Amino acid sequence: MITNRGVMLFFICGVLFFIAGILHVSAGDAWCGRFTYGVATSLSERYDDNIDLRETNEEDDFITSLTPHFSLSYATPATDFTLNYNPSFEFYADNSGENEIRNNGTLLLNSRITRRLRLTMTDTLAFTPGQDSSRDEEFTDRRRRSRSYASDRLSNDFTTTLFYQLFKRTAVRGGIFYRFDNYDGSQEVDSDEYGLNLGLDHQLTAADTLFTTYRYRILEYDSGSLARPANDSEVHSFSIGDTHRFPRDLTLTAAAGLSFVDEKHESNETELYGQMVLAKNFQTGSLTLSFERDVSPGSGRGGTTTANTLDLTVRKEFSRRFSTTFSAYASEEESTSENDVDTRDWGLRLGSSYEFTRQLTGTVTCSFIRQDSKGDTGGDTDSYRARLYLDYRLRPNVGLFASYAYYQQNALDPIEEDIESNLFEIGIRITWL
Repeated sequence: MITNRGVMLFFICGVLFFIAGILHVSAGDAWCGRFTYGVATSLSERYDDNIDLRETNEEDDFITSLTPHFSLSYATPATDFTLNYNPSFEFYADNSGENEIRNNGTLLLNSRITRRLRLTMTDTLAFTPGQDSSRDEEFTDRRRRSRSYASDRLSNDFTTTLFYQLFKRTAVRGGIFYRFDNYDGSQEVDSDEYGLNLGLDHQLTAADTLFTTYRYRILEYDSGSLARPANDSEVHSFSIGDTHRFPRDLTLTAAAGLSFVDEKHESNETELYGQMVLAKNFQTGSLTLSFERDVSPGSGRGGTTTANTLDLTVRKEFSRRFSTTFSAYASEEESTSENDVDTRDWGLRLGSSYEFTRQLTGTVTCSFIRQDSKGDTGGDTDSYRARLYLDYRLRPNVGLFASYAYYQQNALDPIEEDIESNLFEIGIRITWL
């Protein structure tokens, strides 16, 4: 099963992170840090009036969900290590074949080995069910934030980087990374991406930091049952940029460069790389605007693509109890071996949270997503989502929650189906440690 591979890698990385975080200090200091443990669980009952997301012959069911949460952190003056793991078990009352186990987790390590040398490591494991992913109102996947899949998807993203302070204002960095996307079905193509990063950062002035980066990547695809062969690629990328800090908590980062793509069954390509991030912090909120153009795996289609992604996030606290978040994005993916656009997505999300009392909090979210696809997965759709969530803290370690979610998907292709579903959920959450 695809979940076994990801979970094993996740825990192996966790052990390596922990060992790396404590070996650099002396034996006397290694165990002088503080361990923090956390154990919690939630149990809920959900009613879904369209479990298979069909236009006709809809089937409903009651679903029992058990979601434990485990966390471990270790901190010394030089090392911060955090592990979070959240499995989820779902049991269907009338459709036991739909029973599912999900695995999600994160690992973080930040360790100052010496006064000049610092090590960071991250690992993120995410499991996305094929059917349920269509109804998530959150934009979770940065590369294909609105894209849903017919089959379950397991992804893992591991990165480690060493930073060395070469001179007072100059630092060098180098690291390796490994990412994979696995699909439990024949409609999508598994992909692996691994390589290395090398970079140089120089603080030009108090407000400006120049940086340059070289990346070497290998993109491999499993053709599976598709008729065409896997089009593996090698990518060399060079970029240079600057981070400028303006007064009043305004920061602008901009970078540009070239990516040289060598595809196994295609001619070599040269693509532009670009990145821009504008961030502003206010007294009662924040604003972040970002754009990135980069070469990436083809998100389940078995080919290398150039992706353009634009994101906007605005957060505002109107009062101590009332806050609102607005998000918008647009993304486009184009095959490096063809000139046509394979996918084009954009979406909007608005969420508000209100604290009625110290015990009771309510959240309302709604979103719209337009998904256009010319690849092998999915069709053109408009999707609407709305969710009402109530959380009541019964005791410091016990909470109750209830939610209602509505999902509607309108197919833009006449041969596709329109879909509608309603979900009701009620549950309890207990924190043990």
